[in-house]
Amino acid sequence: GLRHVEADLPHAHALTAARCQRTSRSLTSAVTAGRLQWLAVDALHIEGGVPILVGGQVIGAVGVSGGTAPQDAQVASAGIAALRTTIER
Repeated sequence: GLRHVEADLPHAHALTAARCQRTSRSLTSAVTAGRLQWLAVDALHIEGGVPILVGGQVIGAVGVSGGTAPQDAQVASAGIAALRTTIER
């Protein structure tokens, strides 16, 4: 079954993407590149959070966890694409 901490990860991914207004993967890349100030931010520095942008503004985010980090990000992006398709109809 799903452990409590695992259930919190998608929410943490989404909060990271929304608060930082960027993918959680970009934070991982920034830290890896030596921008250690991102470690001080209350954020999850693992791929899986993708912001929802409308008119260049972040209006929310989708967070996914359960697969590999790249799979999580892919599913989050697919969810946002599906939402856009539904809204544009």
